[in-house]
Amino acid sequence: RSIIILAIILGLSIGNLAIFTSSYAEDEVPSIYFSDVWFNVETQVATLTIENHSDTDMVLSAYCSPAATEGVTLNVDGEAVDMLLIEANSTYDFVENNAAFTFEGLAQPLEQGDAVPLLLTFDHADDDMEHHAERMDDCYPYDQMGMDEMSDDMDGHMDDHMDEMHVHQQFLLGVPALEVAPPEVGVVVLSSWVRPQAPITAAYVTFYNPTDEDIVLVGVSSPVATVGEMHTVMMENDVMQMRPVEQFVIPAGEKFELMPGGNHFMLIDVTDPDQLAEGLAVPLVLVFEDGTELTIGVPVLSAPFGDDMGNMDNMDMEHGHDGDMGHSE
Repeated sequence: RSIIILAIILGLSIGNLAIFTSSYAEDEVPSIYFSDVWFNVETQVATLTIENHSDTDMVLSAYCSPAATEGVTLNVDGEAVDMLLIEANSTYDFVENNAAFTFEGLAQPLEQGDAVPLLLTFDHADDDMEHHAERMDDCYPYDQMGMDEMSDDMDGHMDDHMDEMHVHQQFLLGVPALEVAPPEVGVVVLSSWVRPQAPITAAYVTFYNPTDEDIVLVGVSSPVATVGEMHTVMMENDVMQMRPVEQFVIPAGEKFELMPGGNHFMLIDVTDPDQLAEGLAVPLVLVFEDGTELTIGVPVLSAPFGDDMGNMDNMDMEHGHDGDMGHSE
């Protein structure tokens, strides 16, 4: 019984008994993370850099996007490949290796100011990955865990499948459409999401600063909203009050997490609510203290990816903007 409970918590799907993990301990930096994520509006392909900081060879075994109705193709040296080996303690730069993602079946070519979600699945290189194609076929609503189907299979069959268990790491990225490659800013975006709300919504990003110097974020904006602000939360008279702040400091060598009930980005006066439909992605422009601007893509979700615990919509909160009481931060 304890094994079954643990499997449910981890998100275990019976079949080939695959465990999908999409989060990590609060202070832990994931062993795989990404930088230089962008979609080139001229070539209409997406590239990124993958860093594998584990001692295990990993394979990018599945990739998909709800924006690509005919699938996502991974090309290396002009040839389509199913999987991509990312060696232990190494960096794989798509540009250097002539690799790129092509999004097939887009409603229209992406332009500057657009963004698309991209779901990536990684396996240990020595795992049996015969079912990776099945995962690629079922991209949205990002229900890769198979939780609805596993309860009947789990009863009395756990021991029979323990030897076949494989751990899959999944990452949901937002890919911004840009005319030029994103600049180097020193920080890594580990995860991000924005609520499907209008006319005011909140966005959350988890940053990691691998450098030995603090990095200061001084502004945020988005083409989907008239105003972008950085907010913090404080308790006053037993009520959470949200107030704008002038900067967020991302400490050297540490994570800095924006989250519900804490620091967050606020997008005010959303210009087109349809752009904030769940399953899409929107761009955020981050402004740093040295004037550098970095555009990232942020998936639209009602809760963090991999977290079905709900959100904090029912918390008693007040906001500093007149007439904006009661929204979720």
